[in-house]
Amino acid sequence: MERKAAQAGSGTSMLVSGGALAAWAVGVLLCLQFSLLPAAALFLGFLILGLILRFWGERAIRHVSLSVSCPRPHIFPGQTLSLSYTLTNDKILPLLWLDLTQNGPETDCFQPDPAFEAYHEAGTASEAPASLRQTFSFIGSYQSLTLESHWQGVHRGIYRIEHLAACSGDGFGLVQREQSLPAGQMPTLAVYPRPVEVDLSPFLTNQWDCDTGRHGFLEDNTILRGNREYMPGDNWKAINWRMAAREQGLPVNLYETIRPRAIRFILDGESFCTDKRPASEISPSGEEEEGTVSSEENAALLEEALEILASLLTGLSDRQMSLSLSLPRSRRFRPMTLNAAPGDGVSDLLFHLAGYDCAETPVSEEAQEAGASPFLPSVFPEDVIPTEGSVWIITRSGRSLPANLLTRLRPAQAHLVCAQDWELAARTGFAALPLESLRKGGNQ
Repeated sequence: MERKAAQAGSGTSMLVSGGALAAWAVGVLLCLQFSLLPAAALFLGFLILGLILRFWGERAIRHVSLSVSCPRPHIFPGQTLSLSYTLTNDKILPLLWLDLTQNGPETDCFQPDPAFEAYHEAGTASEAPASLRQTFSFIGSYQSLTLESHWQGVHRGIYRIEHLAACSGDGFGLVQREQSLPAGQMPTLAVYPRPVEVDLSPFLTNQWDCDTGRHGFLEDNTILRGNREYMPGDNWKAINWRMAAREQGLPVNLYETIRPRAIRFILDGESFCTDKRPASEISPSGEEEEGTVSSEENAALLEEALEILASLLTGLSDRQMSLSLSLPRSRRFRPMTLNAAPGDGVSDLLFHLAGYDCAETPVSEEAQEAGASPFLPSVFPEDVIPTEGSVWIITRSGRSLPANLLTRLRPAQAHLVCAQDWELAARTGFAALPLESLRKGGNQ
C-alpha cells in the first residue's frame, strides 16, 4: 500500500521545539507573578513533558547499529534474493518504535518484500521513485533484531541502495532522529538479462580453418600427445589415416591444447536509440518512412539483443572460452572493455549488461535539421579492437553500421549481428547474420 506523502528522517515538532519550551517557561513565570497557580502548574506540566520528550527523542537512536547483508545480490528475472537486516539497541533505553527506511528501485527491476510500505516523502514529485519503509513496534534494552526480507527479480536492471537508515524517537513521534548506514556497507543488487536458449555453433567453429575444437580450445597439430579410438562426433580431420590403413582400428590423434579461443563482443548500444518518438508520432498519417523505428520497437530490440548476448556469454563461458565485452558510454558507466578468462565466469559482464542504458547524447539542432540521428553514435573505449581472436558486433540495423569500428577491422576478423536489415550489412564484405538466428530455433 502506497502513501502519497510522509515525513521521514530527523525532525522536531513545533510543540517541543526550543521556542515552544521557552514559551512554556515564560508562561510559568507569568502565572506565578500573577498568582495563577493552576495555570502555572499546567504550563509547568507542558514544560516538563516537552523536556522529557526532547531528552528521549534525542537519545533514542543513539547506540543503535544497523547492518545489511545479501549472500546472493545478483539474480535472473523470476528468481528471489534475500536481504538480511540486523538492528541492535545497545543501551538501556528501549525503542518504542523504529522505522527502517531505504530508497526504492528506480526502474522497478525488483518487487520489494510485501512487508515494506512504499511512500513518497513530502516535497518530492510523484514521478520520483518511491521510498520504502518498515515499522517495528518495540525493541527492548540490549536487544538485537534480525529481519529476513525477500525480493523478487522482475526485469533487467540495477538497484543501488543509496540510503538505508533507522529512524526512532519519543513515544509520540514528536522528536525523530535518524541513523544512516555508511554508503560502503550497502549492497548493490542486480537483475541480469533474461536467459534464452541460444545457438553456440557459430562460435565453436575456428574462423580461420573452419575446424571445430574441443570445448572452445585451440589445438597445436604439431604436438601429438597420444591417440584413442574414434568416437561419434570426433573431427574426421583428426583421424590417423596411416594407422587406419594398417588395420589398426580407427584412431583419433590427440593434440596439445595451447590456448582457448578469444571472442570479443561489441555492443553498438546507441544504434538502438536512434529515435525515441512513440509510433503514433512517427507516422500519424499511417505512412512510415523506410528504416524508421519507434521508441517502443527500439526498446524491445535492445532487450532482445541484451538477452541473447548475456545467454551467449554464459554458454560460451561454460565451454571455457576466453571472452571479452566492449560497451560504449552509457548513462551509468563509462566506455569499458571487460574480460573473462576461462574458468572465471562472466558475472561482471552480466552485471554491466544489467545496468546498461543508452547515453542518448543529443546532437546539435543544425545536425537534426540536416536529417542526422537525434543522438550521437556509440562512444567506445580505446581498446575496443582486440589484438587477436574474432569480433562480433551487435548493432540494430544494417542500414546504419558503426563505420568508426568497421574501418579498423579486417572482414575476416569481424562479424555483424543485426537486429534488422542484416542483408544490407552483408554487402559490406563482412560476414553478417540476423540477431534472431542466434536464438535456438530462430530464423536462419
